[in-house]
Amino acid sequence: MAIPPGSGAIIQANFDSNYGIASFSVSNGGSGYSQSNPPKLTIANVSEPTVAGVFVPIIVNGSITGVRVIESGSGYVPSESVRKTAVGIASIGRVGVEDTVRAIYVSNAGIGYTSIPAVTVSDPDIISGFGTYYFNERVRGSRSGTYARVKSWDYDDRILKVSNVGIGSTALAFLPGEKIVGEESGATWSVQIYTQDDVYDKYTENDEFERLADDILDFSETNPFGTF
Repeated sequence: MAIPPGSGAIIQANFDSNYGIASFSVSNGGSGYSQSNPPKLTIANVSEPTVAGVFVPIIVNGSITGVRVIESGSGYVPSESVRKTAVGIASIGRVGVEDTVRAIYVSNAGIGYTSIPAVTVSDPDIISGFGTYYFNERVRGSRSGTYARVKSWDYDDRILKVSNVGIGSTALAFLPGEKIVGEESGATWSVQIYTQDDVYDKYTENDEFERLADDILDFSETNPFGTF
């Protein structure tokens, strides 16, 4: 049997939710391939598919520039050696006096899961950074994509006060642990605690009054002012 010409191509399969082949990524097209006698593509390091896919390499000047997916197939479950662990970002919120995980945002879905995995929440990164934010410069959250304007920056206490949170983006809050980057200054610091309460406006003290009242009265009761 004649062996198709060509060598050196490096191609990665991208899976869909049924472990079919959604697409291919070509990192090296190789050389010497023939369009009239193309190589047969097989998916390595996976289980035997339940439905075989059909794939046709696209060859230009002897190099594989892409792969056309005729049939995606299904059941190409990656082996342990090529499985990738999903990565998420925990969003922290306060319930009473306790900080708890309120949600987990998936930044990388991973690959190769065949059953429900256990979720482990690791310790947060050490809060660190560098630089000094400029007044009124725009800052951006590295994970949330949230934008805001700097109103003040206390370098000694590491307290950043911002306004117009969410301008130019769909997210309306910064995520604990993400980096806040100044577009002009280049200052970069990690978020330890983010609060949306406005306790700094000299013309309105509603948030401060509410905070003080919460320390005195339990507004979760039907009648916080009495026993009935």
